Amino acid sequence: MKKYFIIFLVLILSLIYFSKDMRKTLIVYTKGYSDSTALLESAVDEKIINMGKYRLITRDDMIFKEIQLQLQGVVEGKGDLKQLKADALIYIEVLDTFYQQQESYDKTSKWWEYEITAKYKLIDIQTGQVLENKLYKGTGQQNITKYKTSQEALRDAKYEAINDASSSIISKLNTLFILRGNILNQAPNGYLLVDLGRNHGVYKNMVFQFEKSYDVYGDSYKIKDGKLIVKDILDNKAFLKPVELPTKFKISEKGITVVENPSMSPERMRFNIHYTNLNTNYHGGGIDFALDNYEGFYSKFGLDFNIISKNIFYSNMNFALGYMIYAGPVEITPDVSFEFQGMLSSDASSMSFDIVPEVNMGLGITNNINLYLNSGYIFNIYSMEEMGLSLINGLRIKGGIEFKF
Repeated sequence: MKKYFIIFLVLILSLIYFSKDMRKTLIVYTKGYSDSTALLESAVDEKIINMGKYRLITRDDMIFKEIQLQLQGVVEGKGDLKQLKADALIYIEVLDTFYQQQESYDKTSKWWEYEITAKYKLIDIQTGQVLENKLYKGTGQQNITKYKTSQEALRDAKYEAINDASSSIISKLNTLFILRGNILNQAPNGYLLVDLGRNHGVYKNMVFQFEKSYDVYGDSYKIKDGKLIVKDILDNKAFLKPVELPTKFKISEKGITVVENPSMSPERMRFNIHYTNLNTNYHGGGIDFALDNYEGFYSKFGLDFNIISKNIFYSNMNFALGYMIYAGPVEITPDVSFEFQGMLSSDASSMSFDIVPEVNMGLGITNNINLYLNSGYIFNIYSMEEMGLSLINGLRIKGGIEFKF
């Protein structure tokens, strides 16, 4: 009797403590191979806690043992899910683990491959409905080197596979519990104040979209557009920065709300295809992959190719860091590019390390497409030349089309 009184008291105190916390409460229940199961449960728990979107009842909580007994009864068909003081149950069963050592064809390198197979169910505790039922495979691979023994490589491959499986589970979990909120006001800095905060599971850099609902013959039809990023969080409110305005409706219209989009990133990816001209003489082309964070930070990785003559081929690999200036449809980005260039002919080759100060400019023709222009000057810092095959210093111009994601 005393035992049940203590459990009841702990439950009451927990409810009082969490009374203002409106996040979804989750329980993770695992079974299967002992070592892999414990590691997978720990990885899932850690990701849920670090995210901050959910409240998690862990093995360290005082009420977990009682919940575990109730869960065992449910699994055996002797209990009711509604007895559990939570919103959802994450049930994970490790079905199999497999690992093997591989060797390259020339026998110069060896590595371990590890695979873990787990069955995952997400169950709504109040309704008993299975919201998600999937089989996940996590994979890992680690090389054996003079700095890493075979045993260490196997261990790291195992951890990598477990991290892969747990990341897949959490990613899917986020798409099933979506936060929605109302816009309360607009701050002087352009941020929007919404009625969602830390107690609802909002965390910094969380991504939202604008949402407008339409009534279509009695049914609700929702359109999502634009992009907002969480910048400041209060207990029950948050400030969101609009980084992409919607094009399908205006945010000044009535009934505009915000909805979480866990598949969107707080950064923006860019990809361009361009024509390249060196010293106004040599023609070629290239591609760039870039990233910006809507607040100025810009990084880029690119490859360029030029035909110097019938017998001489030029290539360039570059990495750049810069600061992006946003001016409406125009984006101007001064950056510094660190580059390796090489030239190859039938009987000689040359290579160099270069620094290239440059300016990128994008002119938006749609929300996702820019006209792209780049100009810079190549300075050779270190070079190795053979048989008079001189590398290129001087002006470089690029022009093309850029796609933003």
